[in-house]
This record gives sequence, C-alpha cells and structure tokens, in this order.
Amino acid sequence: MLDVFSDCDVTSSYIWIFYIIFPITLLLSFITINQCLHYEIIILKKRLFKSKKNINKWETDIYVSFDEENNELRNYIKEDLEKFFKKMKMTTYIPSRDSWPGYTEEENINNNLIKCKYCLVVQSSGMYDSNNLYSCSRRMEYKLAWTLFIKNQIKKILILNFDSGKPEKFMYSQSRALHRIGMGFIITVRRKKWENKLLEVFDVPLVVNSKHDVQRRKRIQNYLWKK
Repeated sequence: MLDVFSDCDVTSSYIWIFYIIFPITLLLSFITINQCLHYEIIILKKRLFKSKKNINKWETDIYVSFDEENNELRNYIKEDLEKFFKKMKMTTYIPSRDSWPGYTEEENINNNLIKCKYCLVVQSSGMYDSNNLYSCSRRMEYKLAWTLFIKNQIKKILILNFDSGKPEKFMYSQSRALHRIGMGFIITVRRKKWENKLLEVFDVPLVVNSKHDVQRRKRIQNYLWKK
C-alpha cells in the first residue's frame, strides 16, 4: 500500500515539474526565436497583413539606393535597370538625377523616399564604409527605408547584391532577413532570372493603377484650383 502511495507521489511530482518547466522552456524558445528571427518575423507579418496606409502619398514606384562612386554599378543602373523599369512603365527616383535643387541631401532623402512605393537597395562592396564619399547618405536611405517599411509607409524593400555573394555588414541582420524571405538576391545570376524576380516583387506600376490615377488627377486638379 505504501508503495502505491509512493508511486503516486513520484508521478505527481513529475507532473508538477512538467507544468513548471514546459511553460518556461516554451517562453525561452519564443524569446530566442524572436531575437534570432526578429526581422524575418516583421517581413512575414507585412506579407500576411497588407496595409495601404501611405497609398495616397505614393508618387513614384521605386526609390533606387546605390553607390554613386562605383562607375560599373552606375552604368548598370543606367543601361540595364532603368531601361527595364521604363519597359515595365515603372517610375524611378534616382538621387543623383532627381534630387531637388536648393535642398540638402538629407532633406531630399526624407522628402522623396516617403513618396515611393518601394525601395530598391543595390548593394556593392564598401558602399557603407566611412571612407566612401556618399556612405552617410546611403546609410540614411537604408535606415529610413526600414523605418518606413515597419510603419507601412513603403510597401517593400528589395536588395540586389552587385559584386558580393553576401549582404554588407551595415544593418546585416535586416539584409540577411530580406535574403532569407526571398527579398534579396545576387545580380550576377543570368539576366532573365533577376528580371523575373523584379517583376515578382514589384507589382502593378502606379501609372496603370486606377486608384492611383484617380488620386493623381485629383491632386493636379486641387493644385490648379489653388493657382
């Protein structure tokens, strides 16, 4: 009889230990996963719970961030990407070409990135290094793009790695997350592959989006009435 009671006590102790340890283990696992995959979770949430919070402010399809000191990359943007986007009827904002005169570089980034539906970051070796003339501006663009993305004010961020097989060290966790979720890839792959990827990520251009077209005409009309 005593043995039966002893067995019951042992079983009861195991159950209590399980009830204590299991929730703690579950909580620690959740915290670890959240820390390791924090940005991946943010990106997946954006995909599942789509928002049109900033749609009325979008005026340009894609903000293109890249190292203007890299001549090879600059030619690639001009000869390949720009032609491709024009063919797809997608408008682009390129800082060195479209910056407003009379404004500082910081003001141009703040004023124009928020008006773009997407941000395309073409990363190249050393673009965020301190010895790069434009590194501060490129860092600011990438940081602001993530802030706006989290706030649902730009729809997507896409990373292209121009001359490296892995993301740059600056904001590495964010870049790695984009690669893991399929929002980052290497440009050195054959042309058709990256074209298909761009089409997959960047959907209907604003110019052919009926809602945007109506909003654009209203903005123009309101502007003319104020004249």
